[in-house]
Amino acid sequence: PPFTATAAMASLDQMAANPSHISRLQENVAYMYEQLIKADLAYLVVTSDERSPIIVLQLYKESVYEAAITSGIMRECLDRGVAIVATGQDASSHARTELAPAIRITVSTLHAKA
Repeated sequence: PPFTATAAMASLDQMAANPSHISRLQENVAYMYEQLIKADLAYLVVTSDERSPIIVLQLYKESVYEAAITSGIMRECLDRGVAIVATGQDASSHARTELAPAIRITVSTLHAKA
């Protein structure tokens, strides 16, 4: 679609004009993965590639309640001022393909270490 193509071209222009954004993003992604590993999440596991700025967390063991659990985690995060996305049966019923229940966190160059 034209909008997506325009957004992609603008992103490429930004990366060309500001190469430091790429290294900053890579640093932020590495830091987030390090923190998730340090957190030793008992029931969640990171299933995305460690180079990806989109971090996918899924339940360690499958459950019929996965969508409800991930949605609950999302609501708790929102209550604490942290925006994340939960996917699953409840969250993606309008989509053509159903995604496995998961939590998706997007890391950006604007994130700062606390």
